[in-house]
Amino acid sequence: MQKIVQIENVSLEDLLKGIRSVVVPDQQIVNRASTDCVTITVLSKKDAAKTLNISESLFTKLQERGLIPCTVNAGVNNEGRKIQRWCEHHLILIKPVIQQLRHKQSDQDYMDARKTIRQILGL
Repeated sequence: MQKIVQIENVSLEDLLKGIRSVVVPDQQIVNRASTDCVTITVLSKKDAAKTLNISESLFTKLQERGLIPCTVNAGVNNEGRKIQRWCEHHLILIKPVIQQLRHKQSDQDYMDARKTIRQILGL
């Protein structure tokens, strides 16, 4: 069964809530998906910036402000520090929020985006 929803003038948060309330997974799909293997693509900083379609310098700036959180621990380096990377599917989820920040420099815009990103990723 297919459901169609018309969307006009809503925030990203309201859109996500609407999608979650409309999408009800079919039991057969859930059972089939639980037995299949899932591949997680782990990206370096350079590849993560490409996925978000931003420059590496902007990526670094946004990461330092807490807008692009690392979501994968990829082991430890020689010094015993955790190597943190980014999941491609997480970056795709937050890409619209990051794209809206490309030409904004207000601290309030960054705070709002950080809050939205944390909600999207469930952090």
